[in-house]
Amino acid sequence: MYLIFLDFDGVLNPGCEPAVPAMVAHLNHITDFTGAMIVVHSSWRWARTTDQLRAILQGWGVTGTVLDRCPVPFGTIKTLSGALVGKSDWMAFKGDIESDDERCIAIQRWLNEHPGEVKRYVIFDDSPALGHFVGKPEFIRTRMNEGLTKEHADRAIKILKGITW
Repeated sequence: MYLIFLDFDGVLNPGCEPAVPAMVAHLNHITDFTGAMIVVHSSWRWARTTDQLRAILQGWGVTGTVLDRCPVPFGTIKTLSGALVGKSDWMAFKGDIESDDERCIAIQRWLNEHPGEVKRYVIFDDSPALGHFVGKPEFIRTRMNEGLTKEHADRAIKILKGITW
């Protein structure tokens, strides 16, 4: 299976709802062309179910299949000022993953929980701090004020299709 690990803010919108139609069109082009499914790793997943995230994306015009959301730390309480996670919950969530970035850990955990299922994937995020994914071709960093561009979409398609030239 081909996957897109998707952040929302800075990828599909400039930091607030709703998504920008051009950015959604680029995402739809990727999913239409590759058949890739979406796994949400955005912080929006902390207080929402996969079905709620799917409904949000569909409301924005996303046509690709929303398969899942990345896990969140156990015992998490989402507040307006952020998330509260106890130390033991954080250590259990982190496990042996060598990163301190929550999203990086969540993505790696999702991949670890689905061994052999993923053929290729890309990660869209505007954060430069995605731990061991930074510098890897699968990590496509967007910019908050630009979001997902045609160039990002073209690069993702090449990665997902295994085109190396």
